[in-house]
Amino acid sequence: MPRANRHFLPSLIWHLAHCCHERSFLLKFSRDRTTHLRWLYEAPKRFGLCVLNYMVTSNHIHLLVKKMRAEYDFDYSKAVRGKYYKRILKEGANIVVLEPDIAKAFPDSAAVNDALRVILKASRSAKRLTTGSTATGNLIR
Repeated sequence: MPRANRHFLPSLIWHLAHCCHERSFLLKFSRDRTTHLRWLYEAPKRFGLCVLNYMVTSNHIHLLVKKMRAEYDFDYSKAVRGKYYKRILKEGANIVVLEPDIAKAFPDSAAVNDALRVILKASRSAKRLTTGSTATGNLIR
């Protein structure tokens, strides 16, 4: 059965669905899904599409895409790796990378800041308690 004519209207958002051959579960393995996601990240470069959202299941993929506007067309071949690295080091940026197990406990930067404030407050209280004490008190034998 022949397909219907396709029309492209650049101002619209498109829902694209791609099913695996004969609805086979070809994407059930992590490596296959990861490969498909890599292809997805190439969409802006290869097709000029802006990927708004996606869902990868074991046998099909859903995409929400729209045509990228001309002002967002970026030539990735001219990108410079580490362009701002020295400036960030010079300015003393306070970027911290959390280990994956720690990152699970903190949903956002506000949660990390709250936890650090609690630790600082506790350490200041502990310091005040121990500052005035001496080690030469009466010993009980």
